[in-house]
Amino acid sequence: MKVVCVISMLIACCHGAVVNRRAAVCGQFCPENYSPVCGSNGRTYSNLCFFNIAHCHDNTLTHTSGACGIAATVSNLPCPALACIALYDPVCGTDGKTYSNSCMLHNTHCHGEVSIAHEGPCIGDLVVS
Repeated sequence: MKVVCVISMLIACCHGAVVNRRAAVCGQFCPENYSPVCGSNGRTYSNLCFFNIAHCHDNTLTHTSGACGIAATVSNLPCPALACIALYDPVCGTDGKTYSNSCMLHNTHCHGEVSIAHEGPCIGDLVVS
């Protein structure tokens, strides 16, 4: 009887280790960049890394590029906060505003609605392309 209990305990311990190992294999850390993917479960994942974690737990999930739902478009999603260095290297945006550097412009307009017109500050209403 003791042998059966010991074997049962070993199997239970090993089974628990397998479950914990699977959680470790799936990963839990992803970069915070926003490049949305839509899971077949209707959930929008911030990027492919976050989707892959969900897929690891449920291998029936598939994905498509972009956020889920018709109402979610790229232009109305918030821009993720990027870490820009405090370097003054001005660029003029196509919106006629001067940004302290290209990173600050892209951080403000991550969807590409404003791009760099030219290096250097904007001069009045003149935007040189």
